[in-house]
Amino acid sequence: MEDGQMNNLKNRALYLIGLLIVGISSQFNSKLIAQHSLQNSDNFSFSFQQLKTCTIAGKIKTYPTQQKVKILFFNAAGDTVLTDSTRSDGFYSVTLSIETEEKYSLLFDSDSCMPVYKMNIQRGLLTKGKTIINDTLRRIGKNKALRLNNISFSPGSSVLDTLQIESLFSLLYIMKKYPKMTIALDGYVNGEPSQNTAGAQKLSFDRAESVSLFLISRGITSNRIVVKGFGTSKPLAGPNIKGGQQLNMRVEVRILTY
Repeated sequence: MEDGQMNNLKNRALYLIGLLIVGISSQFNSKLIAQHSLQNSDNFSFSFQQLKTCTIAGKIKTYPTQQKVKILFFNAAGDTVLTDSTRSDGFYSVTLSIETEEKYSLLFDSDSCMPVYKMNIQRGLLTKGKTIINDTLRRIGKNKALRLNNISFSPGSSVLDTLQIESLFSLLYIMKKYPKMTIALDGYVNGEPSQNTAGAQKLSFDRAESVSLFLISRGITSNRIVVKGFGTSKPLAGPNIKGGQQLNMRVEVRILTY
């Protein structure tokens, strides 16, 4: 038999074996990885990658009235691997298979509400059983101040902590969802209102500006953002109250138009 005919027969046999393995792998919740060298048609290899099944459940409230919430699940590359929604009462339970040792992200979104991002969810955490995630989406409105949670700065610094920017991605998402939306970013620092010096006002402005630059660097045009710094004015808590410093040291977003 000619060498070319022999190679064709080998390739056909390997192809049929591959189809058989795919069928078997689907029964055992695993993924077939087929590798083929273009330089050598005889060089085929097959391997299995065991998939892990995870279940995420909980309740997502929408304030002030309850409505259905869309659920988007992303892999580390930003690809959407699952789309689902809550029930009308906010409860949900979704099950999916995940493939590799990487981090995942969840987005909860509902009409006219500030979405909630859950970033860098470890695969190992998801596969230890049912993961419970509860949260609340708040309705947006013109000139209604929404505090950007979990944004932190080092004392005296306007540099964003890149490990705590979930709420910034929520803001980025909603600004892309509503292309006509314009916002004001209001920065504040901790301290008594009587200590509202020029330095405090500049630092609060710089912190709000850091949030603005985060959005602009990801495609939001600067004419959609107004940045203001209010220094130590309008404190949410006394500076000596436990946790008060973090409450006062904040950036708030106000929706101007959308």
